[in-house]
Amino acid sequence: MKKDLPVLADQDNVADAQLELGSASETVEVVAGSVAVQTSSSTLNNNFNAKDVTELPGAGGTLNGSPLNLAVLAPNVVAQPGGVTGTGGAVGGTRPRDNNFTVDGVDDNNLGVTGNNSTVIPDAVAEFALTTNQFSAEYGHSAGGQFSLITKTGTNNWHGSGEWYNQNRNYNSLDNLTKDAIAGGTIPGQPAFDNNRFGGTVGGPLIKNKWFIFGAYEYTTLHGQGTATPLIAPTATGLSMLQTMAADSAVQNILANFPVAPSNDLNPITVNGQSVPIGNLIIISPLFQREHDAIVNTDYTLGKHQLGARFLFNQESFINPVNSTQAVFNQSEPVHNRKIALSDVWTVNNTVVNDLRLQYSFFSLALVNPCSVCPSDVTIGDLGFNTIGPSDNQDQKQNTYQILDTVTWSHGKHTFKFGGQYNHFIYPQFFLPRSNGDYWYTNTEELVNDNLASVAGRTLRGAGTGSFLGTQSAFYAFVQDDIKLTPRLTLNLGLRYEYWTNPVGGNAQSLNAICLRCEVPKFCVDHAASATAKRTESKLGMYVEPSAVLVCESQRFGFPRRRRPAFGIHPTCLTVGGSQFDHQFYRQHGNAQDFDVVSWRAARALPKFNHRVPLSRNAWTGAPSTIPQELH
Repeated sequence: MKKDLPVLADQDNVADAQLELGSASETVEVVAGSVAVQTSSSTLNNNFNAKDVTELPGAGGTLNGSPLNLAVLAPNVVAQPGGVTGTGGAVGGTRPRDNNFTVDGVDDNNLGVTGNNSTVIPDAVAEFALTTNQFSAEYGHSAGGQFSLITKTGTNNWHGSGEWYNQNRNYNSLDNLTKDAIAGGTIPGQPAFDNNRFGGTVGGPLIKNKWFIFGAYEYTTLHGQGTATPLIAPTATGLSMLQTMAADSAVQNILANFPVAPSNDLNPITVNGQSVPIGNLIIISPLFQREHDAIVNTDYTLGKHQLGARFLFNQESFINPVNSTQAVFNQSEPVHNRKIALSDVWTVNNTVVNDLRLQYSFFSLALVNPCSVCPSDVTIGDLGFNTIGPSDNQDQKQNTYQILDTVTWSHGKHTFKFGGQYNHFIYPQFFLPRSNGDYWYTNTEELVNDNLASVAGRTLRGAGTGSFLGTQSAFYAFVQDDIKLTPRLTLNLGLRYEYWTNPVGGNAQSLNAICLRCEVPKFCVDHAASATAKRTESKLGMYVEPSAVLVCESQRFGFPRRRRPAFGIHPTCLTVGGSQFDHQFYRQHGNAQDFDVVSWRAARALPKFNHRVPLSRNAWTGAPSTIPQELH
């Protein structure tokens, strides 16, 4: 008899027994065994039990106390490298976004950034299994690590637990930037920081030996001040001088968003011949998290069927600091996640087991600006190239429908396993980079006088639509055979096939096409012609990289003719270059019949187009009749 044999997830659990002849009065009993050597598979597994998870030190953020943090303790895994996205660290030399995540055997992957969607309460985890490489054909989706979380279920006895995790400012030391902020009077003292997680679990039998239930709940509240951000800003006197010199109200509105340095501890900058005092400023970014997590599991034995149901709930709210981390621009970040999973493990006979699982899950995440009409982002060289302004709104909603079935058949020395899986994802998302416009100036004088931003390569504005429908489907199928040739040698054979459809939104990308060749129109301004044309001192420009691009408006180049009246553009195409283009020049060399020049709002409507506009109509130097509508 063997006792205390571990049954681990994601691997074959084999207990070989060796019987020897003995006398009728002799009893052989093994009360404790050594660690079993895995001889049935070449898969490299790292298993962590519930005790390992509860003893894991917690930390703030989206992985606040997550058992996934245990991955960095496994061999062949390193912590998140800089400059890459994903979750779980780099496994076997792959990037973190090559990892695959499951919870109780069903998919938990985020289509956007390739990470996990669900936050699983640490005290509700029965086991965390990490397969680092050489995994069998049953596992796929990703080439990195296979992260498998198994949650707890009830037993024949009622059990419960409670927990409180706390971390606050009294446990922390100060970094040098924070010390400087206190010394400079930016903050009154040690930044606030309070992180608390409260929760509990309960589980037991509804019907002994037949029906079990388990539930857990956790509430997280984290608030305080986070990372220190060093800035260079005008003093109160300096900002007042800039407001007085501003060319128009649009510039004044931009300057009103600038932070104020507490003292003049840097050399002043020169603006229109005047010395403007500036100084160092340190802003402490906010730290905020409110989170509700819950899980309910139930299992029921019905003859040869083991039926299970899982419900997981996450509702989270964060503050996302952006750019200069000013409170007026920081974004709210709501996160919602729901997961329902059903399973039926059917023991057909002593050699065949069928495992059927169904899932529906919903995940949403958004980054929302506090302003309904947001100003443009402004970056100035002689103020340290710090960006003042908001970020971009974005959101994603992922609905996952999944069915998977796996059959295991033991026959002699063979263990056959085969099955299939179908996933369907409904995934609308929105993100339009530079939606408010990015203006990069070499010096403050350019901004104050409302001149055209001189850092052309960074002065851009996103146009078109930021909506994209990432709806797609995936089909998986596999077959494998583990042949136990000898008690110490097993041959693993397997074959896996995966097919992913392209996102539905990919069909609409032809509308964003910009061609480099098109038919010669009745009127077309090219880069060479504009270079020789007489220009006025217009401050309205369009900037596109590369330096000359032909923008076509025709059915075959992706711009349907039915949209032409909305654009108000009559010719087939126009060429724009990487320098300033004069609106009045187009008026002089074209006529309204052939080229009703802009409607720069129409140019803005062109998908995937970057362009620059002045801050106000006062900056327009052409004829009044030529002022673009958006500046009226």
